[in-house]
Amino acid sequence: MQQGQDFLAESTALYELLDGADPQAFDEPTQFKDWSINAVLQHLHFWNIMAGLQLTDEATLLARMKAIFAKGDGMRAFESDFFKGLSGRALLDSWYADVQGTAALFDKADPKQRLKWAGPDMSARSSITARLMETW
Repeated sequence: MQQGQDFLAESTALYELLDGADPQAFDEPTQFKDWSINAVLQHLHFWNIMAGLQLTDEATLLARMKAIFAKGDGMRAFESDFFKGLSGRALLDSWYADVQGTAALFDKADPKQRLKWAGPDMSARSSITARLMETW
């Protein structure tokens, strides 16, 4: 579906923007809640993985959602723990490799397929569009 390609294009633009960044730039705060670039990339990466699980492993998706809410430390703490210190260039490369896989999954998906999520179920088209919008 076109939205998968749009997600890939927007993610590629972000990757190219950060590709030549100095290593210390990844720790600099951004205008988004003072999150560092590392924090933003961890967030995007984690939820892209979760979106992929909507199509490939609903049981793992739901178990992780339950764990996030049960832990009570908040989403950012869960995301940080999930990546176990992955940051900088290694995080950027890991995120972008997953972006390509996520885009490919959604390219093949039925746009109207209903998928589980933290809130109400959503269509595959809405899910990948949400990933695109968060990447903006």
